[in-house]
Formats: sequence, C-alpha cells, structure tokens
Amino acid sequence: MSVIVKTAGLYSTIQDAGRKGLRQLGIPWAGVGSEPWMRFANALLDQPQHTPVIETIEAGLALSAQNQSLNCCVIGDADIEITRADGSVVPASTWQSLVLHDSETLSIKRTGKYRSAVVGVRGIQIKPHYGSCSTYANAGLGGLTGSPLAAGDDIRINTDVALLSNVRALLPFVFEGEIVEGEIVAGKNMQVQLTQISVNAVPGPQDDAFNEDALNTFFSQPFIVSQDIDRMGARLTGPKIEHKSPAHRDLISDAILPGSVQIPGAGAPIVMLSDAHTMGGYPKIATVASSDLALFSLCRPGVEVVFKKATTLSARAHTQSVEAAINAHIATLFTPKKTQLSNEDLLASNLIDGVTNALDF
Repeated sequence: MSVIVKTAGLYSTIQDAGRKGLRQLGIPWAGVGSEPWMRFANALLDQPQHTPVIETIEAGLALSAQNQSLNCCVIGDADIEITRADGSVVPASTWQSLVLHDSETLSIKRTGKYRSAVVGVRGIQIKPHYGSCSTYANAGLGGLTGSPLAAGDDIRINTDVALLSNVRALLPFVFEGEIVEGEIVAGKNMQVQLTQISVNAVPGPQDDAFNEDALNTFFSQPFIVSQDIDRMGARLTGPKIEHKSPAHRDLISDAILPGSVQIPGAGAPIVMLSDAHTMGGYPKIATVASSDLALFSLCRPGVEVVFKKATTLSARAHTQSVEAAINAHIATLFTPKKTQLSNEDLLASNLIDGVTNALDF
C-alpha cells in the first residue's frame, strides 16, 4: 500500500520535529515549519504526534492512494478536493480525518490565507536519517531521497494500520499572534488573508552591537516579510537597524539557531527558520521565542511582523502558555455531524417506507 505523488506543487517535503542535538556537527534541525499543525494532524489520525507529515507551500500537491484505502487529513486554510476513481470530483474538509479509497486523489487547490498547509497520512513509513525523517534538501538529508517531493514519488504506508472507525475533527486553531483581515463575498465565502504576526523576542545575544535607538526601533516599528523567504529564513524590509559602528556589523562566526534575528550591514533583519545553518557572522539583535516561530511558516511576502520585547522568563511563560493551548485544543477532538448525504447513505436507507395509495383518501 502506498501514496503516489501525482503532482508535487510549488514545494512539498516530508517533515517531522527535526533532528535536534546535531548542530555541533553542522547538521541543522530542519523539521516542519508549524510543529503544532503536525501534532494536530497526527491527533486527527490517532498516531504519535511526531509522526512525519507532508508540508506543502501554496497550491498544486496531489496525492493518490494505491492498492488500499487510507486515512489522511489536511491542516490549514486550504481548498481541497477528492477525485473519485470514476473521475467525479467532490470537495473535502480540512481539520478532519478523511478516507481516500484506492485510486482516489486528494488535491490542494490553494492554501487560503496561509502560505502553507500540512498533510497527515495514517501509517506513513519513512526511513529516519540521523534520527529524523525531515527533509533538509541543502544537504540531501531525510525524506524519500533527501529532496523535495516530485511527481511519481511512492510513499509507503503500513498495511497493518486499520482505517479509523469514525471521522475525527478539530476546529481550526488560531495562534495568539496572528491577525487576519477580510470580508464576506456573495454572502457566504469569507475571503481573508493573514496580514500581521506578532512574535515575542528576547534581546541578544549581540544586542550590545546596537545603540538604544536601534533597539527601540526594532521593538516598536513593524517590518514586512520580503519575497526572500524560504525554509532557511525570512528577510524583512522596513526601518533600517543601525549598528553602533562599522566595526559592529560583523563578528567572528558563532552559533545561530532557528529564531535568531541577524542584522547584516545593510540593516535589514533576517529571521532564521527551520533550515537555518549552524554558524553565522552577523550580530543577532534578538531571538524569537520558539513557540512563535510557527507563525513565520504561515506568512506570504507582504505580511507585517511586529516584535514584542520579552525577557527570558516571560518568553518561557509564553511558550508554556502556547503549549497548554495546543494540548487543550487536541483534547477537543470530536466526531462531526454529517451534513451531506452520499449515494452510500441513500442506498442504505429505507427510501420507500411509508408509501401510500392516493385512492385510499
């Protein structure tokens, strides 16, 4: 049993929580951009929360079940549909488990107000590489071949995993720092876009390379996500962050992490993300709280970023609060009520019960 990638979309990769503890060897974390989404997907599929998922950017990913039915789900704001074996196409819902029958195809038409979506597959089997299944394409690590998914890729599924007996669903999870705007079109469709994210950031470790005015600017003025955003990092535009002097624009390369905010000589912040390399030579004005990094995986170019100044203790408390909210949300799993009848539902019903003879009246 397997899932065949019919089309890979703009950029789709196998990801899990990443390969932690190897940065001293020059091996980045990688891992899914929004770890809470991975956990929600696996909760819907009743499997361990760090089971690998497929992270996809924008539209175009299409997956087909081969040789057996399987469960899957999509987390995000995506428009998705299922193409049946007979060629008919039906819409499907995100944030709930789905059944994909043999030869049926799940397609992501668009990712809605977010840049990405996460696809979970029950029973997915990926061989770990350095302790993780996450794809780090820059070094050819993880995933199926160390590369993003491509049309024709065959993802193996554990044949011993049974289909779920009931549909499992969650309401969409809203991160504390996301702000969306939109309007109702034609009285029914909410057309919204993510317009701003607000993230907690602790000054340092090289905040002493900047004067007080630069620090105040960084923590008070909004920045804009530029076109230069990928899994490695997000370059921001906005007010220039001045270094104390030309001598403070560079430093001897030292460790960086996802969440490090580097300021190159030009003064434009770069927020390091999941695939961030392990060493860097630009001073780091601040470090984004780990619980807020997921917000950057949602951002398209043009989204506004606001950095909220935090202390180590307040960032830790915030992270604990986000973790509690994630666990509480998982605990709200429910079985949705059916709102549409299928042919199978109708055929299973007694549709002719109660037929009467008009002449009896």
